[in-house]
Amino acid sequence: MFSLVIIATIFILSAAVQRVSGIGFSLVALPLLVLVVGPLDSVTLIVINSGITSAAMTIGAIREVAWKRLIWLSVPSAIISFPAILLLNVMPVPVVSLLIATLLTICTITLVTEVKVRRQIGRLGEISVGLVSGFMNSAAGVAGPAISAYAFSAGWSYRTFVATAQPYFIISDAAVLLAKFAFRETGETSLLMPNQIGFAVLGCVAGLIIGNKISRWISETTGRWVVVVVAGLGAVTTAGRAIVSLV
Repeated sequence: MFSLVIIATIFILSAAVQRVSGIGFSLVALPLLVLVVGPLDSVTLIVINSGITSAAMTIGAIREVAWKRLIWLSVPSAIISFPAILLLNVMPVPVVSLLIATLLTICTITLVTEVKVRRQIGRLGEISVGLVSGFMNSAAGVAGPAISAYAFSAGWSYRTFVATAQPYFIISDAAVLLAKFAFRETGETSLLMPNQIGFAVLGCVAGLIIGNKISRWISETTGRWVVVVVAGLGAVTTAGRAIVSLV
């Protein structure tokens, strides 16, 4: 019972952060959840509940979704997931972690310095960001920082970013899950119990309610800085894991 309460608490925090900042679900959940249910089942739980959280947020803000931009970002992200998973299966884990940490750091710097992209980049920029974000999601479950860095540098409002990011995560996560299933090693099995999934879902619902109440009091500027902090923490924790693996 104690482990179920921990699972619910983890997903309350993850969903609340996601509701407030638009990103950060896996950044919060993964490091904590691995200690409770292990790496394989952690990914499964995160994908399931990330999809639920993002779907609920999309329904609540569907009018603010930038649908054309969503398509140009999500299609490349989904496509890159399959060759990325194949590549990652043969690459050393520390090397992958260092690469992801570097990309996360670049994204965070872009957010902090408020670098503006040229309008002429247009679709090419969105396709490139989709590819980078899709690779990062395949490798470490962190699709959000690259999308947020591009969105704010291109002049998206905080509300538009939060609304558009959710269906993007659904598509990107589904592609990663399909790729992992297609290229999984024989003998990989899940030990998840129905009550673990149930408590995780309940935690997400509670987290969304809490995050929704908090988000009403958050301004555009504060919202941007929440995204910066979440992305920065992702860079630090990923780099830390890479360094520990190398030592």
